[in-house]
Amino acid sequence: MGRAVYEAQIADLEDAMVRCPKHRRALVLQQVTKLFLDDRRETVHKLAYLDEVLVCLMRPASTIDLANVSNALVRSGLKLPKALQQLALHRDPSVAVPILRHSSWLSEDDLVEVAETRDREHLLAISSRSVLSEFLTTTLIMRGYSAVHAAITRNLGAKLSEGDFTVLLKIAERDSELAALLGARSDIPSGLLRKFLAMVTEKPRVAFLRAASPTVKAIAERKTPKIVVSNRDYSSAEREIAELRRTGQLNDSTINRFAVTRQIEKLTVALALASDAPVKRIAQLLSNHSDVDQLVIACKASRIRWATAASILRNRDGCSPPTEVELEELSRLFESLSLSEAQQTVRFGPTAKQ
Repeated sequence: MGRAVYEAQIADLEDAMVRCPKHRRALVLQQVTKLFLDDRRETVHKLAYLDEVLVCLMRPASTIDLANVSNALVRSGLKLPKALQQLALHRDPSVAVPILRHSSWLSEDDLVEVAETRDREHLLAISSRSVLSEFLTTTLIMRGYSAVHAAITRNLGAKLSEGDFTVLLKIAERDSELAALLGARSDIPSGLLRKFLAMVTEKPRVAFLRAASPTVKAIAERKTPKIVVSNRDYSSAEREIAELRRTGQLNDSTINRFAVTRQIEKLTVALALASDAPVKRIAQLLSNHSDVDQLVIACKASRIRWATAASILRNRDGCSPPTEVELEELSRLFESLSLSEAQQTVRFGPTAKQ
């Protein structure tokens, strides 16, 4: 059969279906679908024809009939890209959801179009697919539905970027249910993990740790700083640092010099001024009883570079320097922080979130 003749017959079929009574259209669609799907061996050789015939028959079909076709095609597993696309893009969830959730023949572009333009039920169906690309996962997350966030977090076949985890962990600061789901994942970047544990308290933190692995729980358990009262006299350092600040000499290289030469009083006051935090708070963070992650947050709040922060970590008074592996993890924490959240945390401590 020539292509032109075939296309003319498809047009005639479509015209006949439009003029056909509604109950007859449904019957024809049902019988054609059954005819093709019952004889799988023959159907495989005629997929292109079946695809176009189904698209033609589906255009005037009712939502109920389309939902039946959708479920039949999912059960068949046949590659019918045009019919599957039409069903997946349908606005009624009863039609689109079976295809979106189960069909392995939908293209990435079709899935992204649905993720960008359809509503919650469609997005939930995509979120439960056994494999989700990073781009598709990001698209779903940015639509903002909390149920979709939970579904993606549960789905270990969803590839999440560092940016995706950043968004989800930020939401989890006020969402204990999402925090618990994130706690069960083992692929959270170490910097973001340490940031969450350093900055979040109360219910979300408890929920996260309840679901977390023993390794993550061990990290959290060693992050309970002891309160230390310093006997150091900072009055001389405060006068010197104030003059450096007045003359514009309180900068990254100056703070780095204080760290390398272990001028602890001057370093303490310099970090306090640069981060707008109390001197006592910085003194505690520089002590050997402190939580090192909180010190990294203070360094970020001070607007210094990571190289200077690393010098401070290596030269704390009475402390063993961190290993290269530990420094790498702390570097990820440093880079994951925004200036505003670091400043808020170092000034007021971890915020209790409900």
